[in-house]
Amino acid sequence: MQQTTLIIPHIPKTGGQSLRAHFDEHLLFNETFIHLGPWGDQMCRKRGLIPWREKSPAERSKARVIIGHDVHQPEIFDLLPPETCAFTTIFRDPAERWLSAYNYLVAQNHFEEETSFAEFWHSENHNYQVAFIWNVVLKQPLTDPETMLKGCIGALGKFEAVGILERYDNFTRWVCERLGLPPLTRHDNRSGIGFPKSATLTDDMRAEIRDTCAFDYRLYEWAQKSGL
Repeated sequence: MQQTTLIIPHIPKTGGQSLRAHFDEHLLFNETFIHLGPWGDQMCRKRGLIPWREKSPAERSKARVIIGHDVHQPEIFDLLPPETCAFTTIFRDPAERWLSAYNYLVAQNHFEEETSFAEFWHSENHNYQVAFIWNVVLKQPLTDPETMLKGCIGALGKFEAVGILERYDNFTRWVCERLGLPPLTRHDNRSGIGFPKSATLTDDMRAEIRDTCAFDYRLYEWAQKSGL
C-alpha cells in the first residue's frame, strides 16, 4: 500500500510557521518533511540539498508532509500520484489575519513610508484567502469573487480536512496524530509575542473589513461549520 502524503497549502499568517518548526524538529527536512516556499528554498541552498521538485519519483514519494506558501495542487499532482495526496489547510478570521500581516510587516521594516493599518489593507486584495486558494493553490486565473468562492468551496470539499486558526489546537492535534508526531506545544511568530503589535482592531474597523472582505468571511464561515 502506497504511503499518503499530507499536503498543507499555507495561507500567510494562519499558523503555518509553528507547524513548519514542529515538522523540522521531528521529521527529516527535504526528505520526509518538504517545505515549498522561500524558507525551504533557502534551507536547500544553505545545506547543499537537491530541491524536492528536482528529485526522482522514488525520492519524492518519501515525503510524509508538504507545507508552504508555494504549494500548487496541479504541480503536486504532476510530482506525486494524486491518489497518494491528502490535502488540508487552515483559515483565519479575515480581520485578524489582516492585522497580523500588518504588524508583522511593520516589525520587518517593510514599508518605505509610514503606512497605517487602514492604508495597508485598503491597498491589498480584500478577499485574500479566497484569492490565495483559487489563484495560488488551484492555479486558476483571478476572476469575479463569487466564481472564485464557489470554486474554492468545491475544491476544499475534496480536502481531507480544513481548520481555522481560532481552533488551532484542534487542527494541529489532528495533523500531528495523522503523522504520528508528538503534539505541537510551541507557537512561533505570534503577533505581540514573536513581534510587537503596532496596531489593534476597533469595532468600526472590524465592521468595515467584514463588509469589504465579504467573500473571505463567507469562506471563513464555511470553514467554521465544515472544519475541525
